[in-house]
Amino acid sequence: MRKIALSLIVALVVLVGICSAYPKGALYFQSNDPINGNHVGVCAIEQDGTISLVDYVYTNGSGGEANTSKSDQLYSQDSVVVAEDHLFVVNAGSNSLSLFSIDRTNPTNIELVDTVSTKKGGEFPISVAYSSRLRVACVLNGGKENGVVCFRLKKDNHLIRIRGAFHLFGVNQTTPPVGVPGTFSDILFNEDSTLLFAEAKGNAATGFSGFIATFQVSGKGKSFRLSPPILNVPNGLIFFSINLLVGTPNGVLYTDPAAGGYGLAYFDNTGKLLSSSNYTLPNQLAVCWAEYSKKTGHYYLVDTAAKILYEIDVVAENKGILVNSFSVEFALDMAIANIGKDEYAYLLLPRYPGIQVVSIQSSGVASIVQTLNFTTLNPGLFTQSIQGAAVKVLGESTYQ
Repeated sequence: MRKIALSLIVALVVLVGICSAYPKGALYFQSNDPINGNHVGVCAIEQDGTISLVDYVYTNGSGGEANTSKSDQLYSQDSVVVAEDHLFVVNAGSNSLSLFSIDRTNPTNIELVDTVSTKKGGEFPISVAYSSRLRVACVLNGGKENGVVCFRLKKDNHLIRIRGAFHLFGVNQTTPPVGVPGTFSDILFNEDSTLLFAEAKGNAATGFSGFIATFQVSGKGKSFRLSPPILNVPNGLIFFSINLLVGTPNGVLYTDPAAGGYGLAYFDNTGKLLSSSNYTLPNQLAVCWAEYSKKTGHYYLVDTAAKILYEIDVVAENKGILVNSFSVEFALDMAIANIGKDEYAYLLLPRYPGIQVVSIQSSGVASIVQTLNFTTLNPGLFTQSIQGAAVKVLGESTYQ
């Protein structure tokens, strides 16, 4: 009996040692390389929030270049998405969506499961949304043929296109798209997966107003369907990214650099716009990406050109206030992760290229703790084309 007990203790000690050797989480982004193929960059997140580049994995697709400046190639948010133990990545240059599985004990270990064509819903995929409740992924295409196409995740974790679950918008664009104005932006399910949002930016020069399209969702699996969309036009012009207002079933925060900052919009259960309001931010030049902080309950918005990270508190319906702003590097996108009791924002830096880590300590308080430059690790591995940011933390299964 004592030998059995001793064996159990030894086994437990070994297991604890193995688990403690694994990182607390992982950060993922895509190389978006049209020449050498698209790869997922994988960074280990340690207990203190700092990161290290540990791997890069081929998506079986290629990146797409829409911007001659070599950065911000997709004009979008959510080109890389984590949900449960799944990682989704769009391949703009090969019109496809890649699905990876994430190791439940070591999130830096990912494996390619499937790569499927997105061409039924257009060209140049830029953003993906996933509903864990419905086991459905929907992709937003932003090229000459632009629209939405959806896939169901089968029990064997492979993707299959859902017949009838697609829509073409018919917006005048090219492949690759020309922008930033007039391009598509982001796609997102609401909290209970009864609505699907898809954004297009307006273009004052051509008179295109832009919109937030809302699809009613019905069915599940093979029977999943999208209603014809309502093309809502909130206050503003360039609807760049869209984030759910936590605790508000059909409320969203959208970034809008043309209108000076961001906006709030609220929809009814059919997807019809009820109200919207715009807010300007001091020194704003190009506020394009946003993420929600569980720790502060606030939203953090990245201004690429001004090199500012804004902290916003949505205190009531159609009422947002600026809490503080922080100086950061030239950043395109970001992800926020809770590591134990602490929280960190991971900002994508295309010009290095690299990642900047910002510690979110409390409301109005944040500081830079790390700036990782990939070129010092492996010159030429990643370029200014890097896009997207998503995180997986051990023990968390929620959609991020």
